[in-house]
Amino acid sequence: MSLESYLEYADKQATRDKDLDPYEAFVRARLETCEDASAAQVHDWLKEHHVDLPDVTERTVLNFVMQVRSKYGIPKSFGHWDYAMIDELPYGIQSQVDFGEYNMTTQEGKRKKVYFFSMVLSRSRYKYLSFSERPYTTVASSKESLSGSSMIRIRQI
Repeated sequence: MSLESYLEYADKQATRDKDLDPYEAFVRARLETCEDASAAQVHDWLKEHHVDLPDVTERTVLNFVMQVRSKYGIPKSFGHWDYAMIDELPYGIQSQVDFGEYNMTTQEGKRKKVYFFSMVLSRSRYKYLSFSERPYTTVASSKESLSGSSMIRIRQI
């Protein structure tokens, strides 16, 4: 590709019509009122208010929102989080729970998805971890956390 043809191509790409151009005024108005809105929120608003919205990906909406923010100088504001220390609670009152999934490799070399449930007790820092071949449900998670039979103590560093 010659330099001239590349420059022509680049100019064409910069000025081409975008699928979301007809919705620019709507997106701009929303971003000006809600500066901290994410592209996912904008995508939801577009789907709610415009039945004629073309089928576009989340990445397309993200790129369009970034372009509108840049064009009109609308900064993405990040919320300020105030942190405060809470009182020490009695043992067994508070914990942090997480769910996840991981693709493991079996001894035969096949992939197997494993689901896990983890819990850390806030006061004692005891940790509990459980794995399953099926996704956890609310009932299964409650039974796991109440049984407490697999609690292990991991030394804090």
